[in-house]
Amino acid sequence: MKKQLTGIVLGLACAASLSFGAFAEAPTVEDILAASSEAGSVNEMNFTVDGAADIAIVLPDMGDEGSFAVNGNLGMDASVTLEPLAMKMDMNMSGEAVGQSGDIDMQMYMVTKEDGALGMYMKGVALGEEMDWQYAEIPAEEISSFISTIKEKGGQFDMSSFPVEFALADDTVDVNGHECYQLTTSMTWAELKEVVTTALDAAKAELPEEQAESFEQIDQALGMADMFVGGLVLNMEIDVDTQSYLPQRAHLDLAGSDWTVLAALFAQNAGLTNEDGSLMNVDINVNSLYLDYIYDYETPVDVTVPEEAIAAEANGVTLDEDALADAGELLG
Repeated sequence: MKKQLTGIVLGLACAASLSFGAFAEAPTVEDILAASSEAGSVNEMNFTVDGAADIAIVLPDMGDEGSFAVNGNLGMDASVTLEPLAMKMDMNMSGEAVGQSGDIDMQMYMVTKEDGALGMYMKGVALGEEMDWQYAEIPAEEISSFISTIKEKGGQFDMSSFPVEFALADDTVDVNGHECYQLTTSMTWAELKEVVTTALDAAKAELPEEQAESFEQIDQALGMADMFVGGLVLNMEIDVDTQSYLPQRAHLDLAGSDWTVLAALFAQNAGLTNEDGSLMNVDINVNSLYLDYIYDYETPVDVTVPEEAIAAEANGVTLDEDALADAGELLG
């Protein structure tokens, strides 16, 4: 089950999955990718996500007054088990732009009920407004095939079939006491889109036709994104334990991306024009924009829903097919 669980978690990071088997000698990149089909057994893991954004938007035509910063931070602690399928998540997001700031906190528990249904308990605080615990349930007959796909197919993508070329660093790195091989790659938006499309096609092939149709909206969104993020570059680092061959850390950033088109669209949508009616020049300077994932396979996972969350179950709702599609996106 190691490859299944690894696939779920790395899917949150990069829309593709990796898991690893052991070798007698230091492996090549090809060895590491091939080892995903020989993985051992891990049923649970904990992981944390840290992210930050530091962006400066400059309008040269407005002089000293034509600049402002956009800053944000993301922190998340989560735990996942596969048998039975369960998850808990505690997330915080904070941001500041144009002198305005705000915070969002969210807690979520997801557990498999005795009848096979999937229960989700959620609570949040957004911009000072607290939301009481909410409960939603996906009936067993609606979610069973989806859960089976996660358990049976998660992490089994053959990475050699993806248009991604990794480089293996000469030296190992230390991640929380684990000696790790370091795999790195950089992808343009066109390459990333091909990776996501390949992953979606593989997922659709394993789902019933009525559920696979929900992926059409994602396909349409990918096509529309071309005009906005055509200059995007995704840099990825995955640090893999030299003994267990489990990923211990994943890092994603957008250094080297070209934001020219997005800056022009920003000026147009914001109505930023000069006296002659021409669009103002806008420079988007991304100083930092990244996500860091740290994985922990050793700490036992305990997904225990709080009593106050369980009390909200009496007022919960059963999701219909449209809401199920949204829940599928939440599950990854």
